[in-house]
Amino acid sequence: MKRILGAFVLAFALGVCAFGMFHPAEAVKVKVEVDVDEDTPSTPSKKTPMETFPVTLNNRTGDRVFVSLLYFDGNAKKWRCRGWWGVDAHKERSFKLSHVPGKNIYYYVQRNGRRFSPTGTSGGVNWDITKQKFSYYQGAKVTLDKPFTAHFVRGGTGSDGWWRLNINP
Repeated sequence: MKRILGAFVLAFALGVCAFGMFHPAEAVKVKVEVDVDEDTPSTPSKKTPMETFPVTLNNRTGDRVFVSLLYFDGNAKKWRCRGWWGVDAHKERSFKLSHVPGKNIYYYVQRNGRRFSPTGTSGGVNWDITKQKFSYYQGAKVTLDKPFTAHFVRGGTGSDGWWRLNINP
């Protein structure tokens, strides 16, 4: 695109000189502004958010469930705990996180306002959460309304580029 535009500007300038519009001895300054197409590939900056890790929550139960996730946030380089994603009965929900592939993702599920995730699982972790929407990083000083400790189950690494959680009855 830039080469074509440059060639056009050069041809125009030569054409103007050839038709005598300018005296050949005059120096001509030309200001050229170039618009870049939106679809022109560019190098992403280091500040570009990494909301690129796909997650799917598949609710196979007959009730609406709410899911909280604990994952390693690639933007902050810290563990992040977020909740809640609601998933209707027999539906699935997909979205993207700034999770780093290869790191474990942990989950906590509530069904009918009560814990639905298993407790005391090997490799699981306990974190403080609340029933309201929340998001915080490990080590951050946060104030949660009526916090409680929840056991998050290790859900694997998601190293294939997609993380899925099937919530079975």
